[in-house]
Amino acid sequence: MKKQQPKPESMLDLTVDGQLVPLVPFVERIIADAVRAMVRTLHGCEDADYIELEIRPTSLSENTEL
Repeated sequence: MKKQQPKPESMLDLTVDGQLVPLVPFVERIIADAVRAMVRTLHGCEDADYIELEIRPTSLSENTEL
């Protein structure tokens, strides 16, 4: 599956199974602010600017329903 290019004006990109998911600015801000807040609590990441997060399936997450 071909990886889609991110929108240059967006603050984050959400790609699910290789498909870029369009997000409204409000949702972008909520996700970005939450991830930044969590990452900046980690030792050595207090001044994090650019953050890249990739979540891969695991046997635990595949078999667990929320």
